[in-house]
Amino acid sequence: MKAVGLGIVAAFFFASTFVVNQLMAAKGGSWLFSSSLRYLFTVPLFGVWVGVTRQWRPLWRLMRENVWPDPVDGNC
Repeated sequence: MKAVGLGIVAAFFFASTFVVNQLMAAKGGSWLFSSSLRYLFTVPLFGVWVGVTRQWRPLWRLMRENVWPDPVDGNC
């Protein structure tokens, strides 16, 4: 049940960014700026989540191991 609640909150957040993008575009704002806000808002939330679950070390290790995509496995 916890996963369903988390999914609903995530979907609400993601959908609300589309509304904000549309409002900004209607007022003459740049689509590039408004679309980048979605990622700028997501990074602190992700940081909080990783901090609460105490997964910083595995995250940093994974990021260091995968700095560059491996063209051999097709994930680039």
